[in-house]
Amino acid sequence: MFGHPGYYVGRKLVACHYGRGLAIRLPEKLVESLLLRRRAKPFRPYGKAPMRHWVLLHHARAEDFRTDRKLLMIAVRLANSMP
Repeated sequence: MFGHPGYYVGRKLVACHYGRGLAIRLPEKLVESLLLRRRAKPFRPYGKAPMRHWVLLHHARAEDFRTDRKLLMIAVRLANSMP
């Protein structure tokens, strides 16, 4: 997706690598919370407007993405609930 490797559940995109981060699709309320707590940044692919259901996660070390396991599971459940 967006010219970068992505992770899918069926045909629904859950997350994708973007630059040195991971863009992930989450429920809008959770996105707002993550942005307010500055745990994530708005996902603006190629400088466009931020995508409402997406955030960009970034960590200095790749192994630190393990801390986002719960968010990834929420993203998978979200994808499974979509028609």
